[in-house]
Amino acid sequence: MFALWQTPEARILQVVEHCCILQGEGLPENQALQQIDSQRRTKVAKASASELQPYIVECLRIDDPAYLILGESVLRSALVTARRFAEGEAVRVLSRRFPPREWLKEPASAAEIANLDRADGSQLSYAWSRIRVRRRPSDEFWTFASPAESWQRLCGQGGIALVRGGECIDHVITVIN
Repeated sequence: MFALWQTPEARILQVVEHCCILQGEGLPENQALQQIDSQRRTKVAKASASELQPYIVECLRIDDPAYLILGESVLRSALVTARRFAEGEAVRVLSRRFPPREWLKEPASAAEIANLDRADGSQLSYAWSRIRVRRRPSDEFWTFASPAESWQRLCGQGGIALVRGGECIDHVITVIN
């Protein structure tokens, strides 16, 4: 299943989802795309980074040029499908306030952040990329863990939360039992 996250369609979905989330936080599309591009290893040309479809075409030209051979109708269909899903996902992500503030432990260390930066091709890396894209300069990464009794009942969880203004706005779970 994790291998599917490396497909062109998954990459398209990821960009569209991140764009919808950032727009839901008030960024115009061109600024959302710039924020997304700031997290890429290979940057997209500025001229292509102002609208979603040209940005995705340029990403595909860099990451998976063979996909573009399939034609504009396949790309358009993938974009429509991605947008349908991403708009609902953005509403869910933006309305979720998890973990509860009382679960926060301490600011995340540089080593913990570096470990997540190395995650590749997994659900963890997908969630982490969303958090990295959403991060603003004043935001903080904090570790969190559910209460001890949840661990005793074998339903504990912990991870890294993105905290903005004292509120958890997103998270990635790194440990469960």
